[in-house]
Amino acid sequence: MQPEDPESCAAFRHSLAHRLRYVRRERFGEHGLEALAELLKVSARTWTTCESCGTISGGLLLRFIEVTGVEPCWLLRGSGPRYRSASAQTAFSQNTRSKSHWFEHG
Repeated sequence: MQPEDPESCAAFRHSLAHRLRYVRRERFGEHGLEALAELLKVSARTWTTCESCGTISGGLLLRFIEVTGVEPCWLLRGSGPRYRSASAQTAFSQNTRSKSHWFEHG
């Protein structure tokens, strides 16, 4: 297995950071950082770091997907539908709401 190219890793993190910021602005507005951070149960500073570095923990990423309804494949690649359909979002939220305690300690 070949080591990952540091330049492509950096490019991916930059692209991910851009998409995280885009979704936050589209869903919560230009000044919605505090509101999103509160829903994600992190500090605004932590979320700002995610948006600037493109580095995010798995648990936080899952909460972000749940809260925003963003399509994981779009978040990963930047192509395809940006958000899950309303029916898919409702089903996802209902299934994860009962399991949200998994994230409270992450």
